[in-house]
Amino acid sequence: MKPLPGGSGLTYVTSGRDHTRAIIILDPQNLSYYVGELRLEQAGGIPNKSWQASLISVHPNYRGQGIAKALYGLALLPKPEGMGLTLVSDSLQTPGGARNWASLSQISGVEVT
Repeated sequence: MKPLPGGSGLTYVTSGRDHTRAIIILDPQNLSYYVGELRLEQAGGIPNKSWQASLISVHPNYRGQGIAKALYGLALLPKPEGMGLTLVSDSLQTPGGARNWASLSQISGVEVT
């Protein structure tokens, strides 16, 4: 487990295999559930080994605290701070998902097009 950047006291772990990756944020004070989780799959038919979210969830107790943005930020930020992945959005987005993508463009070093 690594400390989540920003001084929140939360931690995160990453995992992955050939065509899947996952980022899980945990509260070391309460390990009975995930604070947030992002699962990624390699995007088919898109060059440069892009990745697409297959699941994102944030525990209700932690919503509104930037956890979704942190999950995407960890995927996007260059190594060693993040995973250094190129992400593509789904063709359908919830209003919250669209807001999240817009907010990602505010992260230093992240480009959203």
